[in-house]
Amino acid sequence: MDQRIRVILLALVQAFFMFFACEKSVPISSFPVIAFYGPASNPLDKGRFLMLRQAGFDHAFNGFGPDANVKALNLADSTDLQLYINDSRVTRFIEGADSTWMWLDSVVFELGTHPAFAGYYPIHAPDVDLYPRLSLLIDSLQQKDPSHPVLATFPSPLKDMSGSEAFEAFLSTALDSLGPNQYACMYFPIQDFGLRDDYFSTLEMFRRISETQQIPFLTTCLTASYSVYPEPTISHLRFQIFCGLAFGAKGLIFYPYSLTESDLDDAEFGLIDDRGRPTDVYSAVRSLNHDLAPIYRLIPALELVTVFHSDYDTLQNTSRYQVPIDHIEGAPLLVSLFTGAGDQSFLLFVNKDHQQGAKARIYFKESVKSISEINGDRRMPFHKKMGRGGYPHSVEIIFRSGSGRLFRIDHGD
Repeated sequence: MDQRIRVILLALVQAFFMFFACEKSVPISSFPVIAFYGPASNPLDKGRFLMLRQAGFDHAFNGFGPDANVKALNLADSTDLQLYINDSRVTRFIEGADSTWMWLDSVVFELGTHPAFAGYYPIHAPDVDLYPRLSLLIDSLQQKDPSHPVLATFPSPLKDMSGSEAFEAFLSTALDSLGPNQYACMYFPIQDFGLRDDYFSTLEMFRRISETQQIPFLTTCLTASYSVYPEPTISHLRFQIFCGLAFGAKGLIFYPYSLTESDLDDAEFGLIDDRGRPTDVYSAVRSLNHDLAPIYRLIPALELVTVFHSDYDTLQNTSRYQVPIDHIEGAPLLVSLFTGAGDQSFLLFVNKDHQQGAKARIYFKESVKSISEINGDRRMPFHKKMGRGGYPHSVEIIFRSGSGRLFRIDHGD
């Protein structure tokens, strides 16, 4: 292409984005379910994208490289996927290997105009000394292409910092400085010795920071075994998903999808092995994503009102949120109250035990007329009208290990 024509096209593309910048905020209206480091890029063929899509993913991330980005996007488009892309030209700038901006318009033109492009992922969990250049880059991308989000990730905090004021101050400052549209922390709770005791306080911190800075957080789900992390079971996966949902996550990252593409050393499992074959974890994730698809579709339209623990938070402390529960007996649960369109109310109950199944009896307030379950794993979704049976305003709910159950609450107004 003649250089003059290319310059004119780039200018027109930038003008198009800027024209809509004041009218169109970054469209984060879906709940992205992301296969991190997927699909494998060598070879880059449709079969790998189909395998990923069949596991229930609608988004993926990988660094395909400038020469393969368009091909990857075309394959994604043909399989109803959207891609977050890490372009090596972007990484080179962040790491100081390239101080020019000549390539930026080309990146925006190649990626931002493609229907299968989901957003920019500049660099994976960077060191703090790269933040100044990363901040400049994010600001430039948002100015040139305000229609696509920039996703930032952060490494897992050390055990003595998780959920602490020090880490909260660091993460708040980092987000304020970088200004991404979405963020995630590579924080995984289940280790060889059991559940990290700072897990829930750290999720609460993510929720609090997201609400304060108006930056949605994506929860992470570990699909590999390495270092102190055990073999991932379906219970482990369920637990991480539902706990993230309970604290208001607006997306989900399965990390990693393909071990050969990941940055993990001496890891096992993942969804795809080193020969490109699906693992047992792939089957578990495919089953979960299928079952939870109705919840994934609903979550973007819901607003988290409050979250509490049935075993140590008192319902009196939640009265100002109008939680329609009198009390709970039995297994310790996470309980989240959401509101939706038309003043609809939803309650998510999560079994806090990632190893054992459990049951609990929920005593609802008299204003509750019925509850209806939102899920895709039951032919006959659970529905209960209140005022019948021996417990007229209560329901006994059974949970699998690490599972959660979401209900629509009907007040009969």
